[in-house]
Amino acid sequence: MTSTLSRHMKPAHKAASRALGYALTLDDMEGWEAFSALIEARLSERERAGLAFAALRSQSETHAAWTAEAAVNDVAPPEVPTILDTPTGRAVMIEWREKRDAKERREVSA
Repeated sequence: MTSTLSRHMKPAHKAASRALGYALTLDDMEGWEAFSALIEARLSERERAGLAFAALRSQSETHAAWTAEAAVNDVAPPEVPTILDTPTGRAVMIEWREKRDAKERREVSA
């Protein structure tokens, strides 16, 4: 059965909704990376900003700051969120920290 709202949704919004459901169900780094790639391809900058704003507003101030820093600067927050608490997530976190450290070394030597 198709809901009335579903009949009026844009195909890109339906795809993003399904991808969010998959990412939430998988709850691993690969799922969230795939969701990020899909919404980058399917949603406008404004729509993605709305999602980011809503997600950050739903978190505590500390977690919102960590999440924003990790997303913008490719560094992992001091406290490991659930998404990173997997073997792949830990590998990504190590990579983020290496990038952060390399960036800091470049800034110091500049």
